[in-house]
Amino acid sequence: RSQLQPDEDKIGKSRAQDTSMLARLRDLCGTGIHTLALSPDGALAAAGDFGGTIHLINLSKMTRERRIQTTHGWIYCLKFMNDLNDLVSSGDDGVIRIWSSKNGDCNAELKGHTGPVRAFVLDQIRHQLISGGFDSRIIVWNLAGHQPIGEMTGHRDKVFDLAISKKGELYSASEDGTIRAWDLEWRTELQRFTGHVGPVRCVDISPDGSRVASGGWDQSVIIWNCETGQQVARWEDHQGEISDIGFSPDGQSLMSLSYGGEVVRWNSSPR
Repeated sequence: RSQLQPDEDKIGKSRAQDTSMLARLRDLCGTGIHTLALSPDGALAAAGDFGGTIHLINLSKMTRERRIQTTHGWIYCLKFMNDLNDLVSSGDDGVIRIWSSKNGDCNAELKGHTGPVRAFVLDQIRHQLISGGFDSRIIVWNLAGHQPIGEMTGHRDKVFDLAISKKGELYSASEDGTIRAWDLEWRTELQRFTGHVGPVRCVDISPDGSRVASGGWDQSVIIWNCETGQQVARWEDHQGEISDIGFSPDGQSLMSLSYGGEVVRWNSSPR
C-alpha cells in the first residue's frame, strides 16, 4: 500500500478561493448554496440552497433565468438529464423530483424513501435512476414510468453517496463505515470495502473503472482496487471531515474537499 502524494506545485493544500464566477453566483443565489449542477450543453447551472430553492443560471450572461421553489427543505443533490435539459433534485423530504428547465414545472415525483435522499445517479444506458437515502435503502427507478423497479439492501445506516461505472456497477458510501459495489442488473452486492473509521461521506470511480476513491469522517482519503477490494493508497492529513471527492477525466489526479474548506489535488496515477 502506498501513500497518496499531493500535487503541491499545482494546487496542494489550500483554502478554496473565490473567483469572479463564484462570487457572481453568490450574488445571484445568496450564501446558502449547497449543491451545483451543470447542464449537458454547458449553458445552464443549477444551484440548490438550504431553503429548498433551485436557481437556474444562464452562464453566458451570468443572470438568473428562473427560481424554482421546492418543498424539499435542504436540497442535497441536483443533476441534469443528458437527453434533455430536465433537472432532477432530491432533499430532506425524501421525494425525488424531475423539473423542466424551460418553464420550471415539476414533471414527475418519485416517492419511495422514508427519509432524506442524499444522493442519486442516472444510468443513461438503462434509462434508470438509482437513489440512496437516510433510510439505508438504494432504490432503482424506471425513468419512463417514474416507478420503483428494484431495491438493493445491505447497508445498516444512511447512504451518503453513489457513483456508477461505465460497466454499470454501482458504488455506495454509507454511515455504516463501508463502501459497497453492486451489480445493477441482478441488484446484488459484489464487493465490500472496509477501512474507514466511522461514516464514509463520498465515493467516486476512476474513468477506467479499476479504482474507487472514498473520503470519510475520519479525515482520510482512500483509493481501492475495485477487483480485489484492497487499499492501494491512503492519506490521513486533512484538517476536517472529507465532504467530496472526484477523479480527473484522465484518472491521473484526484481532488478531495474537506468541511474546513481545504482542497487538495493528488497524483492518483496507478503505480
